[in-house]
Amino acid sequence: EDVPWREARVDWDAVADPRHSLEGWFRRTSPSLAEQLGVFGSIPSWLAQRLVHAPEPESLVASINARGPICLRVNQPQSSREELLEEIDGSRPSKLASLGVVLTDHVDAHGLPALAEGRADIQDEGSQLIVELASPKPGERVIDACAGALGKSLAIASLQKDQGRIVATDIRKDALRRGLKRAQKAGYRSIRTSPIDAVRGPADLVLVDAPCTGTGALRRRPWTRWSTHGIALERFAQDQYDIVRRASRWVAPGGRLVYATCSLLSEENDDVVARFLREESGWRFQPASELLGEERANQIGDSGVLRLYPHLHGTDGFYAAVLTRDP
Repeated sequence: EDVPWREARVDWDAVADPRHSLEGWFRRTSPSLAEQLGVFGSIPSWLAQRLVHAPEPESLVASINARGPICLRVNQPQSSREELLEEIDGSRPSKLASLGVVLTDHVDAHGLPALAEGRADIQDEGSQLIVELASPKPGERVIDACAGALGKSLAIASLQKDQGRIVATDIRKDALRRGLKRAQKAGYRSIRTSPIDAVRGPADLVLVDAPCTGTGALRRRPWTRWSTHGIALERFAQDQYDIVRRASRWVAPGGRLVYATCSLLSEENDDVVARFLREESGWRFQPASELLGEERANQIGDSGVLRLYPHLHGTDGFYAAVLTRDP
């Protein structure tokens, strides 16, 4: 007999039965690993089905539900990592990035003099490692093709010690304006911004930090797991390919094209690179070991590409591959 909920009598013994709990669901239904990741990790099923193929998927899902550390990047030559470590109580050097400083205590990062004075910026260690893989050298001309607020442009200028020529471009004009203010505060003269249609090659290095699902940064923006759908992957992958193909036209003979995402998914990473190499002639894949050395390349990937996971590297999830144009 149907009765209003307020008049119903609750059988508390039945409600407390393990069959009504997650443990009961687990034991009763014997869910697949993907189903377990989806339920216990609070992620949509399309994502869970893909993360089962990642190394240690249970630990990965736990890590994207944990709070990520705050990491700074030194702006050279205005400052050095040693100076920041001495200046900031509750900090340590990053484990992998050469210019990173991790805040270990509850420090108000935005209140630090180093940020106010442009001697440092907030940037995840993994994002810094993308720029290290790109290996920008003093004097090189660089195009940052999806620059946003210029985070990676500033990292490039720091590695070059402001001795290069960097053109930052993006369809988001407001982000470019904010980024240019950051560059000016840091004192960098090697960075300028440009509308995409006005960008011209040739460049020694072109960095494409492509728009993506952002699955590698879910611990920073947890709500995005529900705002992105699996059906969007095909669209993202096509857009990513179109962007990297267009940006490749700016690379000088013998120059480097770096394709990067903050995604954990092969559809946006290895598959895009494989398609580019299959459909575009005159390019070769350059293993990370050739740029960074075997030992360091293995620290941040598989010696071929940059492949970072929160649970393995302590960074956000990132992917990057280097392609070299034939001379």
